[in-house]
Amino acid sequence: MTSEKIPKNFEKSNKEQFKQECLKKFIEYRHEFIDELPPQKLKPSDENYHKYKCRGNNFVAIQVDIASLIDENILVEPGALQKGQEYMEYVKNRNFSKFSTQEDIDKLNEILDIMIKELS
Repeated sequence: MTSEKIPKNFEKSNKEQFKQECLKKFIEYRHEFIDELPPQKLKPSDENYHKYKCRGNNFVAIQVDIASLIDENILVEPGALQKGQEYMEYVKNRNFSKFSTQEDIDKLNEILDIMIKELS
């Protein structure tokens, strides 16, 4: 594709699309995933396994999206940016091979609320 055929707002529209995808994902994580800690260690065969917030990969998935939002200069409001960076640092320093705690879930919900508000 030659440069004259590339829409002038190509980058802007991709950023907006990514922003909307993240917003949708954050809303889903916040409102459709399970806050409670399971009564026993989760196994992939457990009912609603993938819907428990306490799974470590959920924390990392949110961290990756926040990092991308920052890298793409979509997340720029200073307060939200600082909270996003704090969350990324928290996840980086958290060993998710151990059980998640209610504190972990509370931090996840807090950052989801901040991101939803910021991206809406």
